[in-house]
Amino acid sequence: MHDVIRYASFFAYCGAHIHYDYCIVRMLYRLKRQSVRPAILWRSTLLLFGINTLYFGACSAVGLGLLKNFALFWLVFYVEERFLCRVPKQTAWFCTLYITLCTMGCFLLWYGFASITMQQPLSYFYNVFMPLDYRKIYILSFSYLCAALPIRHFAKEKNAAPLRHLITSMNQMRFMMLSMVALFAYLLFQGILYGSLHSGLAEKLWSLSGCVYISMGFLFALRYAIKLTYFYRLDERNIRLRQQLDRQKQDLSDLIDVADIDTLTQIRNHAAGVKAIHEWMAQGRDFALCLIDLDGLKYVNDYIGHEAGDRYLRTVVEVVGRHCRQDRDLFWRNGGDEFLLAFAGLSDIEAYGRMERIAKQVHQEGEDSGIPMQISFGVETWDKAGDFDALFTIIDAQMYRMKQKHQQQCPQLVRG
Repeated sequence: MHDVIRYASFFAYCGAHIHYDYCIVRMLYRLKRQSVRPAILWRSTLLLFGINTLYFGACSAVGLGLLKNFALFWLVFYVEERFLCRVPKQTAWFCTLYITLCTMGCFLLWYGFASITMQQPLSYFYNVFMPLDYRKIYILSFSYLCAALPIRHFAKEKNAAPLRHLITSMNQMRFMMLSMVALFAYLLFQGILYGSLHSGLAEKLWSLSGCVYISMGFLFALRYAIKLTYFYRLDERNIRLRQQLDRQKQDLSDLIDVADIDTLTQIRNHAAGVKAIHEWMAQGRDFALCLIDLDGLKYVNDYIGHEAGDRYLRTVVEVVGRHCRQDRDLFWRNGGDEFLLAFAGLSDIEAYGRMERIAKQVHQEGEDSGIPMQISFGVETWDKAGDFDALFTIIDAQMYRMKQKHQQQCPQLVRG
C-alpha cells in the first residue's frame, strides 16, 4: 500500500508538472503568433519539464528551500524562454514574471491551507522533498494544476491577442512590469517573514489572506492594463481610420477637381463652368457674360504646328487670368477654341472695356512670340429674366459679327 501511494504521488506530480509546462509552452507560442506541430509542442514541453524537474530536485537536494528556489526560478525560466522557445526579450521578461507570480502565489496559498489541515508550520513546506512526505507531493501537484489555470487562460488565441497588445504597449507594459516586480518582492518578503514567525493559526490565516490579496490585486492590475491597452488601440485605430478617411476625402476632392479641370489649359471645363454659372443665376447675382473665340487657331495648328496652337490657347488663358478677379469672376473653356468669362457685378460697358484690353494684350503676345493671335468676343449682362441659353445666343451673335470683320481684314487667317 505504501508503494502504491508513493508511485501514485510520483505520477501525480509528473502529470501536473507536465500539464503546467505544456500550458507555458503553448502560451509562449501563442504570444509569438507561431503555430507549431503537436510533436514540436510536446518535445518542447518535455524538455522544459526535464530541465525544471532537475532544477527543483537540485534545489531540494542542497536544501535551498522554496523561497530561494523561487528567487532563482525566474532567472532559470527567463533563460529557457529566450533560448529554448526563442521568445523576444520583452515578451520573455513579462512571461517570466507573470508565470513566477502565478506559480508562487498558488504554492503559498495551498501550502497555507495544508499547514492548517496538517497542523504543520509554514516552514515545513519550504523544501517540498525534504523531509519526504507524500502528502506534500500531492499538494505540490495540486499547486501546479492551479498555477496552470491562469497560464492556460492566455494559451487560447482569443486571450493571447490582448496580451500581445499589452506587451507591445510601452506605457502599459512599464506599469505591469513594475507592478509584477513589486508583487514578487512582496511575496518573497512575506515568505521570509513566515519562516521567522511562530506558526500559529493567525500567521497561517495571514498567509492565506496575503496570497489571496496579492493574486486578486495582480489579476485586477492585469485586467486593467489589458483594458487600457484595448482602449488605446481603439483610439489609435480611430485616429488611423480618421486619417484614412481624410485622405480618401482629399483624394475624392482631387478627383472631382480633376474632373472639373480642362487638362490643357488647367481652368474649368465646360461642365464645371456651366454648373457654376447656373448657381450664380439661381443666387440672382449680377454679372456680364463674355464669349471669347480664338481667331485662326486652325491655321496655327495646320501651318505652324499643334505645339504652337497649344501655346496659343495657354497664352489666351494667361492673359485673361490676369484680368480676372480671384474668387469673384468665372472663366472656363467652353470647348475647342471657345472660352466663356463671367465678370461679377460689372456692366456690359465695363466688361467690354476689359475685353478690349484683353484682346490688345493677346495680339501683343502673338507679335512677341511670332504666332498670329487674335480673339473675337461678345459681351452681354444678364437681366435676371432670361436663361443661360438665351444669353449665350446673344453673345454668340456678337462674337460672330466681330469674327466676320476680322475675316474681312485677314481672310487667310480668320475663317468663319
